[in-house]
Amino acid sequence: LLIDLDHFKHVNDTWGHPAGDQVLVETAKVLKASVRQNDHVGRYGGEEFLVILPGTDLEGAYQLAERCRQQLEDLIINITDIPPLKITGSMGLFCNENDQSVAVEQMLHYADEALYKAKENGRNCVVKY
Repeated sequence: LLIDLDHFKHVNDTWGHPAGDQVLVETAKVLKASVRQNDHVGRYGGEEFLVILPGTDLEGAYQLAERCRQQLEDLIINITDIPPLKITGSMGLFCNENDQSVAVEQMLHYADEALYKAKENGRNCVVKY
């Protein structure tokens, strides 16, 4: 699951990088609280996060991704001296349940393609590859 925070550049440009950093920290907390104990959440770069869901089929992964999306949408980030911030995330999902031999780079490519479609579809949604 590849997650991109929608319009994150606006946060940095409007409120500064310390506010952007706080948004990233709060996002990571929400994502980690939304996944299972054996799942892995990490920052993938910039405002992107990667969630690895071992042993999960496509439907289970989609449900978990949707839960993460909803938790982000409900998050209110309070930072001193600025109005409360709300964020959303666009998500691209690829599941290799039918082909365990897919290389990691290819899985990331497929998830990235799905993420691009999520952005095309208006953002704040999950798209399956």
